[in-house]
Amino acid sequence: MYEAQGALVTLFLLLFKLFQVVGDGTVNCTVELQVRRGLQYESKPGDSLSIECPVKYCTEKPAINWCLIEGMSCLLVKDGPTRHTAWREGNVAVLNFMPIHQSDSGLYHCRATLDSLSSQSHSISVIVRETTDFIPVTHESQALPGNLADNVMVSLVTGYRAVLSCSNMSLVNLISVVWKIRLRDGACCLLAYRADLNKTVRTNCSERMDWAARPDHDPALQIHPVRLSDEGNYMCEIVNRDGGLHRNYTLSVLEHVGFSLLLHYLLTGGAISCVIIVTILYCTLQHRVLQLSRQVPSASVLTKTGNNMSLNTMAAPDNPNVYASGMSGVSHDNQSDDIYEN
Repeated sequence: MYEAQGALVTLFLLLFKLFQVVGDGTVNCTVELQVRRGLQYESKPGDSLSIECPVKYCTEKPAINWCLIEGMSCLLVKDGPTRHTAWREGNVAVLNFMPIHQSDSGLYHCRATLDSLSSQSHSISVIVRETTDFIPVTHESQALPGNLADNVMVSLVTGYRAVLSCSNMSLVNLISVVWKIRLRDGACCLLAYRADLNKTVRTNCSERMDWAARPDHDPALQIHPVRLSDEGNYMCEIVNRDGGLHRNYTLSVLEHVGFSLLLHYLLTGGAISCVIIVTILYCTLQHRVLQLSRQVPSASVLTKTGNNMSLNTMAAPDNPNVYASGMSGVSHDNQSDDIYEN
């Protein structure tokens, strides 16, 4: 009987040890995110992209969150119409972009959380940009500054339409045309055309900047309407089978000043504007008085000769007193009295 009790105690001890080992294994199990350092994805706007985060865990699947690095913080990426998270076979967490936009570029982290355990991956770089591999480049972008020998200085006025010609090169056997634009604020824009593919590419260009016509007919650049922010350097590179040429412009933009803007300045200028307006009115009035003083006054006199009456115009002398006395003599003339009596 004692032997049976001893065996039972031994069995309980063995089971206790077994549960202790299993418990220690569960406690010591960690969550590991196996994202390699320097991982980078590249895509172009409108495409679909999935970025992966392999996860190693024990039994229970951890919760996965994605965040986008903004400065010193990491902003949580929420599921939406164009982004959602999912799991793939092989314990891989993914963030899907359907489609991806240029604003989705940046550095991402995936985070795994299980109870009190938490782990964060290395950063994952996502680059979204238009591909320009099909454009043959004949000049590096460093050739843009406006000190080139063929640089053309152009002054434009806001609100109007401007057209910049590319080159007089023949468009027969055209290969490509590229407009490289660097604005005053440092922003860059690319407008390109590849003839054999009949394809155009535009990157970071305002909707106000476009081809003036079909680029295979006329590769001129149109800006409409012109704004102050359009100041900068504009280079056109054109290539055909005979070679390549380029033309460089430096644009300066002047603000259009209309009557309404001038009136606004006068109304908002305070006392100075009032003085200017009064001075203008005074000078105008003085000029008008001077013009009137130079005019020669005249008087009409009704006379009678026999049975005939006539109206004669008499120029008055410069001296008003003489004019008054002359008129007085005429008005009291006997002939005039006879006329009025009849």
